[in-house]
Amino acid sequence: MCVGDGIYEHRRRISTAASNRFTGRAAAAALSLLLPVWLEKNRGKWSAFGGAGCELNRGGGSRNFCETGFAVTNQIRKDLQLGVEIFHQTADTIGGQDTTSVGTGIRYDLNEHFHLLGYIGRGIQNASDTDRLNWYSSVLFTF
Repeated sequence: MCVGDGIYEHRRRISTAASNRFTGRAAAAALSLLLPVWLEKNRGKWSAFGGAGCELNRGGGSRNFCETGFAVTNQIRKDLQLGVEIFHQTADTIGGQDTTSVGTGIRYDLNEHFHLLGYIGRGIQNASDTDRLNWYSSVLFTF
């Protein structure tokens, strides 16, 4: 739901019993619910957004955790947007560690409805244990 320059969103995840890629043991099914508040402000070709929220995280060795992030983007060209972000999350497992990361992203508009997205980030807090490097690429379809 968007209100002016602000946005509120929530996320629900249901994980299924799956093999843990590190131990090979089956993981317990779990339900988690994230209720964040994110705000955005646009000015010309610049956009700044961020927020925070806490996730109720159930199952196995999981624990409730909170996260916060802030990003700035610039519309470089009509079809190209670049951005940077900083993100922090408290430990989401019992005995786990907090993590902070920085990253950069890109959005390239192929046309009005198809967009290419990419992101790469690096952990700066407890990186060797929590977030050495993360990335994604995707196609976004809008209508």
